[in-house]
Amino acid sequence: MSYSLIKCVIVDTCVLLDDPQVLVRMNKMGKSVFLSNTILRELDSNKKGDQEINKNARKIFREFVKESVAMSLLPDGTALKSGDGVVRFLFGGFPVFVISRDIFKQGNNDSQIMDVAMDYKFHIVTRDNAFYVLAKTAGLPVTLWQGLESEKDIKGFPFGFTESSQVNQENFDAKGTTFDFRGHAAAKEKEAKQVWTTEPQNPPSITASQAWDLAKTAAPVVGSILIIGLEIWSAITK
Repeated sequence: MSYSLIKCVIVDTCVLLDDPQVLVRMNKMGKSVFLSNTILRELDSNKKGDQEINKNARKIFREFVKESVAMSLLPDGTALKSGDGVVRFLFGGFPVFVISRDIFKQGNNDSQIMDVAMDYKFHIVTRDNAFYVLAKTAGLPVTLWQGLESEKDIKGFPFGFTESSQVNQENFDAKGTTFDFRGHAAAKEKEAKQVWTTEPQNPPSITASQAWDLAKTAAPVVGSILIIGLEIWSAITK
């Protein structure tokens, strides 16, 4: 599958320590934002101290403890790999999904993050030059984050759709990087109008004799209900 169609990003620890609000901005771009338990452990190891990075680490955990929901699938419906888990937290009112994994193919932290990114086809966002080079070498989609300006690169690839979405390939250019949002919106609007303007079906008509036969059939049932009701009322008022 083409990585250019992926809307999911996994944000490296070094970016979060520098600017945790990136979680909010990525959500506002329309991205599904992911971390991994490896990233959480790195944040945890940086939460003690009075430097800005320590305060930022503590801020993320303060936000995360407000709400958490365990999920059985990724938000786009993708199945989890065997042994993995995912929990949805909130940061600034926006969802952040944390992939939990205990067994990795490789050992060090960067390799573990790449492991998750590769399995779920996430776009990596890091400010670590060495990690950027390693991810590039492994053939993974990665953005070298250098502040707000570098986020324009992340805006550049289309969001809102993954391989599992039913997207007409004609909506993408030769490089597979431009989605026709207006065409998609117009199609959805047309579809909605078709649903809401469908003429209601008239109930089937019956003849007078059929109605009389139906009434005679229902009469014993109605009579029984009335008798039971009278018996209950009599028992209550004695």
